[in-house]
Amino acid sequence: DQRNANDKGYFASQVWKNFMYRFACIVFFPTWLLLGLATAGYLWPPQVRECLIVARGEEEHDTLPKDITVEMLHEEILIASQSTNKKIDTVEADMKDMKEMLINIQVMMGRKDILE
Repeated sequence: DQRNANDKGYFASQVWKNFMYRFACIVFFPTWLLLGLATAGYLWPPQVRECLIVARGEEEHDTLPKDITVEMLHEEILIASQSTNKKIDTVEADMKDMKEMLINIQVMMGRKDILE
């Protein structure tokens, strides 16, 4: 008896879920889409508006803000290049210092042939 009661409850919940799914697919979503079209997408979330209304390929051309100029980009690249050059100079100086320290250690140990 308990098993039949559980099966009936499960079956009833499945019927209810199936009814709601069909109602949404047949009535709600088409109505929502038509009302959204009638209001130019005002009733849709931004993601749906973008997917259904925005033309393909526009995103590629609008990647930069409108107020950025070529000169500003050139200046940013120049600053980044100078910063990178400073870092390279620092690393080269550190490597030179490390090589001198290794040579000094080798001299103290009496071995001169390792780094030469």
